Amino acid sequence: TRLKQEPEYIKEQQVWDTGFTTSVCAGVRCFYTASRCNGFVFSHIRITDGVETTTEPRPEEPTEPEEPGAPDGPQSATLLFNEVMYHNATNGAEYVELYNASKEAVSLLDWKLEKLKLDGTPMVGGSIALTNGTSNPSSVAPESYICFTQSTSVAVLQAKHQVARTNLVGLNSFLSLSNDGGILVLRSKGGKMMDRCYFGDDAHTNSSKQRVGVSLEKRAPQLASDKESNWVSSAHATGGTPGMPNAVFGN
Repeated sequence: TRLKQEPEYIKEQQVWDTGFTTSVCAGVRCFYTASRCNGFVFSHIRITDGVETTTEPRPEEPTEPEEPGAPDGPQSATLLFNEVMYHNATNGAEYVELYNASKEAVSLLDWKLEKLKLDGTPMVGGSIALTNGTSNPSSVAPESYICFTQSTSVAVLQAKHQVARTNLVGLNSFLSLSNDGGILVLRSKGGKMMDRCYFGDDAHTNSSKQRVGVSLEKRAPQLASDKESNWVSSAHATGGTPGMPNAVFGN
């Protein structure tokens, strides 16, 4: 996939499906809000079984999609957004949690977290390195969580959410997340965009009176972060689960 403002294509998901061995038709089903109904373009779809295709993609598009690997084959290491606290309570703090959805460690060297305006345009000073703290981990373990916050807020998160220090990382410089919402982008070494998510009050699923001090969590941390239905209000008693599995996991 590639949004208009993105310089290159992003591999969202790869699945090896052995449940279907034959078919008579195929299609693509989209789920979207009314405001997004005209925002999709499928530029090149190829389904073959020894049949040569004749339609060529436009020059700026990839010509050879990556072949899926075997179900038990190696997986590409990736970090995904998993939880965002952007409108914290007075006794809490803002934080951004990531999840390593792969089965291998992911190096944090030269990874960056960016904040964009709601229209997708960059913000001045809206980029930080994920290793700008004094004692940051160099990598994220497989299938584990890591939560970033301001260095002075680590103890605040521990007390507020009753969590251990283990997966909390304090950064000397942290993004200021607007209570009005915005967009977060995660970039790996070299500037490649690895994940993107929206945060804002309309993403919450609870009452408007219960949003302050309540984080946005993903139902399924391994799935796409830009899918609106994958984000819900945290159901945890403290309002969030920084550095831990989400309270809404699987719900």
